[in-house]
Amino acid sequence: MEAKDRLHTWLYGASPATYHLAEDAQDLSGRADPDTLCDFGSITNPYQKFFIYKYEEPSPDVLSLISGKGMYREIGRYSLRDPDIYSPLLQSVYQTLWPELTAQPFMRYKANGGYRIASDAMTSAMSRLSDALRISVSLTSAPDHADPGMIERIRAIYASCQKRAPKQKWWTMLMIALVTADLSETGREDDFYRMIDREYPAMAGFLSDCFTVGNYCPVPAGFNGPRSRWGRYDYWDLTLMKIREWYCNESGPDADRIFLKEQLLNNHPGSSPDNCRAWLTWFENKGALPQKDGWHSFVDTLLLQDYVDADYNVKPFWPGHSWRNPDLPEDREAVNRGLLTISIRIASRSARIISACRSRL
Repeated sequence: MEAKDRLHTWLYGASPATYHLAEDAQDLSGRADPDTLCDFGSITNPYQKFFIYKYEEPSPDVLSLISGKGMYREIGRYSLRDPDIYSPLLQSVYQTLWPELTAQPFMRYKANGGYRIASDAMTSAMSRLSDALRISVSLTSAPDHADPGMIERIRAIYASCQKRAPKQKWWTMLMIALVTADLSETGREDDFYRMIDREYPAMAGFLSDCFTVGNYCPVPAGFNGPRSRWGRYDYWDLTLMKIREWYCNESGPDADRIFLKEQLLNNHPGSSPDNCRAWLTWFENKGALPQKDGWHSFVDTLLLQDYVDADYNVKPFWPGHSWRNPDLPEDREAVNRGLLTISIRIASRSARIISACRSRL
């Protein structure tokens, strides 16, 4: 399907604001029989959909710790890829809304014999889910309404993994893959989903919202990944706080570059402070809006108004959220309020993006 047709079909389809962009990134190339491809879009349970998308294949020795692969036996038939890189629809949205910006060399990188616009999922779903489950499962007693036997099984898997590799951080996607594989092998995955729902009622919506268009942004090459510090800072309110700080800092280009390298990009070896600086200064120069400075132009151009207040100060996702205090609260009610806040801001930005795209077609 041509890019313009794909964009039109999405914009005027049944629910563009809730469309899961991983559905647009399935790899259909090199398959003799496309009919063998599993339909990712037909999965309606948000947890199952997320876990299948994020699945990491455990090594054989770790896989031996659980009873079987369960719902992941056919994982290869989904052929899923990252929307940041492989969604033609997302690339079309970027080209439609920000053609001059995304044509800049610092916004592109080489891939598959051509060039793609660099992209970033603004707030990470994976890190938030891992942190929330770690809080629940590490409680002294099983969470309310949770099957104690299921909790003990999860703890047993965790203990086995920790014994196998004590220095590894296990509450990652690998741990969740092991848990969901083991529970689905015995038909208990729905118990796991219900436990998450009861502990974190906002989680299911959040996991789905993170893959909608409002949670994606065109960024310079060498930005996605480094700014998150392996997921801990992978919140868009924190990223915007640092970007605003950069715009308010008048310390010269050398200090600017050091600030971006050491603070926003966390000294990551794969980062590009020069691309990042070129991106931010573009909004002060060629991309500046009439009678607006770089920060206001950045926010308004990228349709980020729902992330700032009337004075363009960044609104934290929950009280006290900052670069000095980036982690989820330990209180589950506070976690739920934070997840709901993020979902609302993503949905609001999705609406802005859809409206802006329709006005340009």
